[in-house]
Amino acid sequence: MRLLERIQYKIFQALNPLLFSSFYIKNFDSTYENNSDRSISVAIPHYERGKKIHVTLKNILKDKRIKEIVILDDGSSQEEFQSLVDNLSRFSEKIKLFRREENIGILRTKIQVVSLCTNEWVILLDSDNSIFSQYINAIFKLPNWNENTIYCPSFAYPNFDFRALSGEIIDFQKFSNLNVQRFGAFMNDGNYFFNKINFLNALLPYRDFKVLAADVIFANYVWLSQDNKLEVLHNAPYFHRVHPGSVWLNTMNGNIKHAELVGDLLSKGIKADKDYLSKIFEVLPNAWVEPIPIPLHSA
Repeated sequence: MRLLERIQYKIFQALNPLLFSSFYIKNFDSTYENNSDRSISVAIPHYERGKKIHVTLKNILKDKRIKEIVILDDGSSQEEFQSLVDNLSRFSEKIKLFRREENIGILRTKIQVVSLCTNEWVILLDSDNSIFSQYINAIFKLPNWNENTIYCPSFAYPNFDFRALSGEIIDFQKFSNLNVQRFGAFMNDGNYFFNKINFLNALLPYRDFKVLAADVIFANYVWLSQDNKLEVLHNAPYFHRVHPGSVWLNTMNGNIKHAELVGDLLSKGIKADKDYLSKIFEVLPNAWVEPIPIPLHSA
């Protein structure tokens, strides 16, 4: 990190408790008008972070380009789920909350929360991260959105910098040839923007594969295997929190194993095939449980 960026980050850290407080987000967060004829959804899979969910609403709650914020709880404990409801109830009707008592895992929950969105275009955001407004601006600066492209952030601030890839359009071959030491975090980053229908068409057949928190590199592998693309946007950062409660850290050994399996397939140029992958990955029993909507009462 450059000297100026280090200074900016120190200031950012000092302001964090205020800028990411529920009070500030509800009462003082910036409002962005929708001067476009396009609008999008934000889909947020949630598990056991009810007391902190408000940080994910930063910069999206009052952005009128975002029509809805859809949150799906993946079987959190009753206590944590009640904290989630209490926390969200102070915010606007833009938020739609769904609940499953059964925990069906990361990949399935991400696919399912996307399916609950009413817009054709969706940002899929992890529940411990926050979008910066520059990222949303970068999306809306694009004159057209390609249904066969996933649009990726360029900086998982402050630790994972993908700006060297800004503007790159990445197909299966280019993804296979990425330097894992340098761009491994990008390959499993997610927090990206895409067409709902095409994403679901690509991923639904693979929803039962057990990939733990290597879900993004697996999803990218499947997506690119079907002649789709990734595009890294210019000036599109988001705040990526690294903390002890991270699913990646808590299941690291399994995640690395699954990521390495995908990496081996990529290096060999083997595209995703459901029957072939079922010989390599564990396929979980079908546990596609439909969630129920939970009413929220804004304060």
